[in-house]
Amino acid sequence: NCPLIANGGAQSGQDVPPGTPVSDGGPPTDSIGAACDTTTQDAGLSPTVANGHYHESIIKDFNCNGAADTDDDGWCDAIETAVGTSTTLACGTSALPVDFNDDQAVNVQDRALMVSAILGGTNPARFDLNDDASVGILDRAATVISQGFSC
Repeated sequence: NCPLIANGGAQSGQDVPPGTPVSDGGPPTDSIGAACDTTTQDAGLSPTVANGHYHESIIKDFNCNGAADTDDDGWCDAIETAVGTSTTLACGTSALPVDFNDDQAVNVQDRALMVSAILGGTNPARFDLNDDASVGILDRAATVISQGFSC
């Protein structure tokens, strides 16, 4: 984690002590070894602050690419219309396209239902999360990515 300076025992890059909140909400480390995480090596970096290369991305909008999402649930209105879920409810019965059993949580049961739909080969609209007239691996990927969401 510090290619230009040997840092044998300082590989962790732990910048913030365990239990201490990190101001940017990131991890307590910036993955830069202490030997090169200094103001002399890289201007502005510090071995006591996680200020290196932390970047966080949240994949919320699977299918919209800027299109309308009236209920702000991360699924565009066009997809929700195609799969038969509500464009005005972000949570509840038939509200979230990937919550196939409507239990307000995306979990292993939803993944199992997706696999059953793929193996069944019938292409039910509710499982065609990218509205391409086929239920397949891309729809399964959206289910996997969504796992853990609850409302």
